[in-house]
Amino acid sequence: MKATAESECPALVPDARNLSQTSMAVMRALRTTLRTLRPPEIDDFGLAASLAVLARDHEQLAGGRLKISLETNGDLCVLPPTAASHVYRIVQEGLTNINKHAHAAQARVDLGFRPEGAGPTTSERRWLTLTIENDGSGAADGGIVAQGNGFGLIGMRERVMALGGQLDIIDLGDRGFKLHAMIPFEVSARLVQ
Repeated sequence: MKATAESECPALVPDARNLSQTSMAVMRALRTTLRTLRPPEIDDFGLAASLAVLARDHEQLAGGRLKISLETNGDLCVLPPTAASHVYRIVQEGLTNINKHAHAAQARVDLGFRPEGAGPTTSERRWLTLTIENDGSGAADGGIVAQGNGFGLIGMRERVMALGGQLDIIDLGDRGFKLHAMIPFEVSARLVQ
């Protein structure tokens, strides 16, 4: 086809080349967007392993100035894919904020399940709890952390709300700050045991 265009309509060759380059750029952008919306490593390795890699990457990004402990409990595989993706992005944004604004030496991410109460039904409502805290400056950027007005914090709050949960932002003053999310979800009784 390219050879035909070059021999029969050479004036169109530059336009065709530009069109081809543009379409390849659009495809690269689409792939990047899809990876951003749903991190493929969650599908490949699971949420807990993906969070461990994320924590390690943020430690490296901080150049050794930040130590992150990651604690998970329970089988995170019971989370629906959308919830797992939201949790990953919340942790990612929390660690990004710590790296950019907190001047922290220590950070902790704690993710696990808490039952709401057992009953005779075949399902049980449970809570996924997520805590991200650090020992850095609690009211970084003139109180953005304390007030929850930063775009990253707004995005985290929207993700938690999309999952039916609540995000609390707690300024610990000179002891740092903490984000604490409680997200409800239903699991079948056979997965709870």
